[in-house]
Amino acid sequence: MAITRKNIVSLLIGFLLLGLLFNPIKEIPDVPHQSFLFTCTFLATVIGIAAFYPTKQFIHRLTIIDLLVILIAVGNIYFYPPTSNLFGLARFALIILYWSIRQTGGLNGTLLYTIILITTLVLSIIGYMQILHILPSHHPHFDITGPYGNPTIYAGILCLLLSAPIMVLSHFKSDAIHRYTYLVSFLTCIIALPILWLTHCRSAWIAVLAIISYSIYSRFSISFRWGISTLITIALLSYLLYQFKPASADGRILIWKVTAQMIKEKPFTGFGPHGFTANYMHFQSEYLKKEGSIYEKQLADNNHYVYNEPLRWTVEYGIAGLLLYIGILYCIFSYKKSEIQSLSAQAIYIAGLVWGLFSYPDQTFPILAVMTIALAEMSNRQRECVIKQLPHKYIFLKAVIFLAIAGQEALLIKIFQCHRELYQISHRTSSQSPEEIITSLSQLETAMKNETIFWPYYCHTLYKSQRDSILLDKITYWEQLYPSTHTYILKGDALQRTDKIKEAETAYWAAHFMVPSRQKARYKLALMYYQQKRISEANRLANEVLTEKVKVYGFETYEMHRELRRIFEDQPMPSLSIPPDKFSTNGKRQ
Repeated sequence: MAITRKNIVSLLIGFLLLGLLFNPIKEIPDVPHQSFLFTCTFLATVIGIAAFYPTKQFIHRLTIIDLLVILIAVGNIYFYPPTSNLFGLARFALIILYWSIRQTGGLNGTLLYTIILITTLVLSIIGYMQILHILPSHHPHFDITGPYGNPTIYAGILCLLLSAPIMVLSHFKSDAIHRYTYLVSFLTCIIALPILWLTHCRSAWIAVLAIISYSIYSRFSISFRWGISTLITIALLSYLLYQFKPASADGRILIWKVTAQMIKEKPFTGFGPHGFTANYMHFQSEYLKKEGSIYEKQLADNNHYVYNEPLRWTVEYGIAGLLLYIGILYCIFSYKKSEIQSLSAQAIYIAGLVWGLFSYPDQTFPILAVMTIALAEMSNRQRECVIKQLPHKYIFLKAVIFLAIAGQEALLIKIFQCHRELYQISHRTSSQSPEEIITSLSQLETAMKNETIFWPYYCHTLYKSQRDSILLDKITYWEQLYPSTHTYILKGDALQRTDKIKEAETAYWAAHFMVPSRQKARYKLALMYYQQKRISEANRLANEVLTEKVKVYGFETYEMHRELRRIFEDQPMPSLSIPPDKFSTNGKRQ
């Protein structure tokens, strides 16, 4: 393989894809979710240097995909500045990654396809080893997660990577390509598809079915009758998938109902960046209070994902966001290329779009990275351009690019140091006093004020140390970034300890209405009412908590019920029996 810019960048992209297999960055908080963000950002810096600096040649033309990416990039930098947090910096790294791939004029397809096959095979083997309990899962409630935090991300990555061998197998006969390439491609699909099924991730199943249908459509001329039959088959499969996990599907429908209420509130401007995460739980609370059915109240849980990208774009950016998403669809589906490398890149992106109709690619960085690589390669292969000649000076462009890459690397080092320090603080609890830990956390506050992972830990530390006045000041950041029932229960406890009973009552009820099926907020209210001599109200809530059907009966639920029984033992309470098969110490927190 010749040492050229194209091959060097292709090899580095291959390293990035291999980074999907493990978490090379250790000793940071939440390794399964955050390790790849650091890895991708670092590699994007190296790829940027390799792509822009060995030669004077820059791209002279812009395709319609490039113009769309420029628009999205400007929005990303404005709404998610790289100085804000780790995810903002990682998004900026994707912009550098895209334009670095564009500088090559086309990646080394053979090299990348080989790495895709290796990555898919190894990911599949990791899944099988987790089922056999040879390797640990990264989630207490799921056997299969791959190297990620949950099976949804694992299945999403698999279905994107599988798109390439599916396209190759559908467009080539066994005698048209190298025999070993065809055999390995076939074996990859045979090995990966069963583990994909075992993830029970329906969004990934639908994405794979969509790619298989698209590969057939792009390979053969399809009659109208065949098209109608396909639509009927898809409708039947959708019904069967609904029956597979009806409660989960109904939960998504509830989320979409509440999201529709948010869009109705601000249809033109939207709620802005992070608007869904910051506001959804409040809208869910209002919906369940006013018109939610008993079944919907049982389904509701803490949620910060839309599970539908068109809705997310609309709820956060209004009509303009929806139009931009439609523009993306137009660019992808109007892309007409017959060569296998272009079709494979297009299939990968389509798989990501279909997966995103039922999942959350915006919050799944490995998915965003793979889709960015595919989009850049599609643009490389697109000969039709909107702007044929770009006026520019090489020295000026190199200076701007140098500043961007250098700034990204400096920010990466700073953010990594903060995350490493947070990890070390969280592991020094036995050797340091609470005061020393709080002092250390306060020193990180300015640098990590936009990091969702920082505030829950800081607030819980303040709560355990009973620094309630500081806690009530700092918990507002948690409320703004990532509100949940846990936020308001913690806030209610702090308010109660500072004798702000009315405010505490409001916080507890806010937590309850967000997720009515969880009992902890009403448990706290019952105890507070009892202390305030509001016996009838306390008795009513205790009776309600002890007699209703529990969604997940865990150890915390058992402790709450036992405490209520002890306190209200002189009151007429129903007998409480715990079915042995329903007791689980792995149950979710109430």
